Amino acid sequence: SDWLERWPVPPEVASSSLVGPAIGWPTSIWLEWAFFQLWSVAPMNPDSIFFALQKGIAMILVPSGLIPVCMFTGLFIWPLKRKRGLARTLFFLAFLIYCLSGTTPVASILVQGLENSANSTRGAGSVPVLNPTMAVVLCGGTLQDSDKPVIDHLTPTTRARLLKALALCKSLSLQELVIAGGCTYPAGQCNIAESELAYIWLKELGIPEGLKISLETGSRTTEEQIANVFKEIGRTPCYLITSALNMPRTLTYAEYLGLHVRPVPCDYQGSTYRWNIWALWPSPSNLRKSDLAIHEYLGICWFWTRHFRYLVSTI
Repeated sequence: SDWLERWPVPPEVASSSLVGPAIGWPTSIWLEWAFFQLWSVAPMNPDSIFFALQKGIAMILVPSGLIPVCMFTGLFIWPLKRKRGLARTLFFLAFLIYCLSGTTPVASILVQGLENSANSTRGAGSVPVLNPTMAVVLCGGTLQDSDKPVIDHLTPTTRARLLKALALCKSLSLQELVIAGGCTYPAGQCNIAESELAYIWLKELGIPEGLKISLETGSRTTEEQIANVFKEIGRTPCYLITSALNMPRTLTYAEYLGLHVRPVPCDYQGSTYRWNIWALWPSPSNLRKSDLAIHEYLGICWFWTRHFRYLVSTI
C-alpha cells in the first residue's frame, strides 16, 4: 500500500492485463507497470541489445570486473562441498588480479604501451605538408545529472580533451572544430548529447572569434564517433584530439576509413617516476588505469577480429 501511495500506477496499466491477476492483483499491476516503464524508457531493439551486451562483456573482462565475478561465483558455489576447491581457486584468482593490476609497475606497463604509441609520429593517411585548418575532438563521457553545473556534467577525461582542443584552436588559429559525442546509454535515453554539453562549456570558457563549431551527436562509441566524423568531413586533413590511451585505437579506426589525421594526444595517465617499495602495494587508482588500458586493448582486438581481412591486407 505504501508503494501505491508513493508511485501511483498509470491508468493504462491498471486497466490492462499484460501479466494477469493470477499472480495476485497488486503484484500483477506492479509487474505490468515495471514492464511499461522499461519498454517506454529503453525500447529493446536488436541494435540496443547488442550494444548493451557488448558493453556488459567489456565491463566484465577488465580487472575490476573480473574480481567481483570471481568473488561472487566463489561465494555462490561455496555451499557445495564438492566445489570448495574451485571456490578457493576463484577467491585466490580475485586476490591475484587485484594485487597485480593494482600495482604501479603493472599499471604503468599497460598504460605506457599505449601512450608511447600515441607519442610516435604515426598518423592516419597521407597528411599534406601544410598544417590542417580543422580539428576533431572526441568526447570521453558525461554524467546525466540535471542538478549540477555544466562543468560537473563532463568527466575529467572530456574536460582534458576539450581544453587541449581549445588551446590548439587558439594557438594555430584553426578555422573549424568538430566535437564528436552522442549518448553512451544503450537505448539513447540521454537528455542532451555529450557534444552539446561540451559546446556549452566551451562557450563559457570563450570560443575564439571566427572559429566554426560543428557537433556530432549520433555516436555511442569511439568507432561510431570516427565513422560519423568521416561522413561529415570526408578525407579533409585534420588534427585529432583524444586521450593518449585512446589514441592508438582511434588511429586504427581512422586508418581503416582512410581519414587523413594528425594525432594530438592529451590526458596522459602513465608516469615515469622512479618506483619504490610502495609501488608494489595495490591501489584503486592503479586498478583504474589498468582497467582503462585493458579496455583499449580489448577494443583493438575486437576491431581486428571483425576486420580480419583488412588486417591481413596490411601485413
